[in-house]
Amino acid sequence: MAQQNNLKETFNSELLSEYISQEKPLDRVKRLYKKNEQTTRYYEEAKVCEVISLFISTTVGSAAFALSAPLCRENYISANVATVYDTKVVAMRRAKDAYMFGGLKRFAKWTLLTYAVVFSFSNLSQALELYRCETNIAHYTVSGVAVGAISRLILGPRAMLAGGFIGGYMGTMTGFAATNIMTWAGINIEQRFYEEMERKLIEKKCYEESRAKALAQLALGGGSETTHKAGTPV
Repeated sequence: MAQQNNLKETFNSELLSEYISQEKPLDRVKRLYKKNEQTTRYYEEAKVCEVISLFISTTVGSAAFALSAPLCRENYISANVATVYDTKVVAMRRAKDAYMFGGLKRFAKWTLLTYAVVFSFSNLSQALELYRCETNIAHYTVSGVAVGAISRLILGPRAMLAGGFIGGYMGTMTGFAATNIMTWAGINIEQRFYEEMERKLIEKKCYEESRAKALAQLALGGGSETTHKAGTPV
């Protein structure tokens, strides 16, 4: 650990920039969907996309359940006013079933739809940031336009245009908030990538020095053994 810290202090920005320039943009994007070799977990960007998608989709699904479940019960009661039930308990149970099943149906629908949209948007924006190695609001705008237009693909060109416009606007607002939060926290895609490349370069340097020391020890051990054998009388 101390050796890595000493090496970290000796690195300059030019050496690290040269090492970073050797990596292709597509390699950075592919790494987003691969597990880390050391922790066997996905990288931070992928985990953030998953957590945000789950949180927003669950919130929207819960809101849809809370709003639609009472309406489903009222619609069932209105549609079955003339229905004669055996007992009052049966009528109440049927109304409660309509409340639960109708609410759960809309909860599942809106949760899945929201998860698909948010997950696609967050992954596309992160992929653009990793590809260009830059934090920019334009990445969120482009992602919002693409996801909004594709989500209205089956409804025709006008719907795609409207969906792209709305998605671009929401993506711009999301990008403005995200970039400001990351700037305020002092964390952005350039810094994360810089630190990761620095860690790789340090590990590579440590491995090379350890290998060189091991080879030197083997050479010294072989030389002393040869000298001893040469001085031994036959």
